[in-house]
Amino acid sequence: MKISLVIPVYNYEKRLNEKVDFLLNYFGESRHDHEIIFANDGSTDGSMNILSKLKAPFKVIDLVTNHGKGAAVKRGISVASGDYIFFTDIDIPYHLSALDTAINHLKSGYEVVLGSRELPDSMSACTRPTDRRLGSKVFSFLANFILIDKVHDTQCGFKGFKKHAAKSIFKDVKSDGFIFDVELIYHAQKQGLKTILIPVHLIDDSESSVRFVRDSVVMAYHLLKLYIRLNTGAFYQFVRYGFMGIYNTLLNIAIFNLFIIASGISKGSW
Repeated sequence: MKISLVIPVYNYEKRLNEKVDFLLNYFGESRHDHEIIFANDGSTDGSMNILSKLKAPFKVIDLVTNHGKGAAVKRGISVASGDYIFFTDIDIPYHLSALDTAINHLKSGYEVVLGSRELPDSMSACTRPTDRRLGSKVFSFLANFILIDKVHDTQCGFKGFKKHAAKSIFKDVKSDGFIFDVELIYHAQKQGLKTILIPVHLIDDSESSVRFVRDSVVMAYHLLKLYIRLNTGAFYQFVRYGFMGIYNTLLNIAIFNLFIIASGISKGSW
């Protein structure tokens, strides 16, 4: 059994060596055959210089120009060869013991594992700012309201898949930015893949750049765009029926008034 861990990287030069050492130490004590795939998302600092010097078990992909976290994860997934494929963030925000929990579930028949900070057994070694927690809750509520079902922490940066599920889901994911998390959940549910939520232990939230006031409108906008794209047929059907309803109403008014003029039977204004 082999696992693949995909990690997107963007302008992380200052702490990149620290995280590389952390991963080497963790997997050095692990019994799992593994590969760690860094997907450089067009970093403009020295991140790629550091990544280019890495050897196995690391693989490095360079997107050259910045496209967004979703694009980097998709590229990493496309080259992953593990039986079980995971992705997380470069700051390694969650304790990697979640890998063992997830693998046990994948072995037992589940095809998709989603980390969730909202589960009762989830823990946190750091305090998440109120605006981040509020932003995450509001965004997940909206996502569940219009697109997905019963996933109340869509943006948790730990997700895992059986290989066939990862390849199947990500071939349909078109989003490149942060919204890709919602889209991959949507496709997993649409494809009927057996999914489970697992608790996570948050150990580092220092690199998150989400701010509720600043980003809430942008997040809602991208969510609406995603909804329209994924429901193009239903959206245009709604527009078509709306147009026909207005057209028929105006036509009926015109015919009614023509009868009034032709018959001379009228009372009051048109």
